[in-house]
Amino acid sequence: MERLQKVLARAGFASRRRAEALILEKRVKVNGRVVDRLGTTVDPARDRVTVDDEPVSAERPVHFAFNKPRHVLCTSRDAAGRRTVTDYFRNVAQRVYTVGRLDWDADGLLFVTNDGAFAQRVGHPSSGVPKVYVVEVTGRVGTRELERLRRGVRHRRELLRAAGVKLLAASTRASRLEVTLHGGRNRHIKRMFEALGHETTAITRVAIGAVKLGPLKPGRHRRLTRTEIESFGGRP
Repeated sequence: MERLQKVLARAGFASRRRAEALILEKRVKVNGRVVDRLGTTVDPARDRVTVDDEPVSAERPVHFAFNKPRHVLCTSRDAAGRRTVTDYFRNVAQRVYTVGRLDWDADGLLFVTNDGAFAQRVGHPSSGVPKVYVVEVTGRVGTRELERLRRGVRHRRELLRAAGVKLLAASTRASRLEVTLHGGRNRHIKRMFEALGHETTAITRVAIGAVKLGPLKPGRHRRLTRTEIESFGGRP
């Protein structure tokens, strides 16, 4: 017997957290009956599980590295008809979703998978997986400001800090930096630099843990290697 949310996540319907939300929203049925209790266990071999009356069946787990272009949403659909990450995976048989997010106007490395356990290991804030970004901002960022970013700056009463920050290039008009975050809150990077009086003009994620963006072109994806998957504590 397995927890219902784990079965949904492994089948590729959603991450573990989203699977829990589906259950609480009363969209999941087991053998024709609505289930809205998170502690429910099922036998995947015997019980019939559906989401919105669509049967759930186990899928082979897939794991992709994707170079998200700017102005693409990290969602499965958009009411306004804007381009989404899943638009780039229409030829993938499995139902996939993104691990974590990148802002609409940010680009770079993103994981796309149907493996809920993998998504939890990589994306949950408690995992502490380092994520590295190349960031461009207006104005010159000085040595004192770099130290403030490491110690933490306050933005609307919230303390935001970088796990690591390195200046790559600077002029009076603009600066380019490498910023490392563990976890990361909503608009974390933009808000940190805003607190210092700098506008962020570009954000590119170049690494998640041991996985590097490398030469992968915008809008293209590749499968993660066995070694890359195992670097996050799991198996392919």
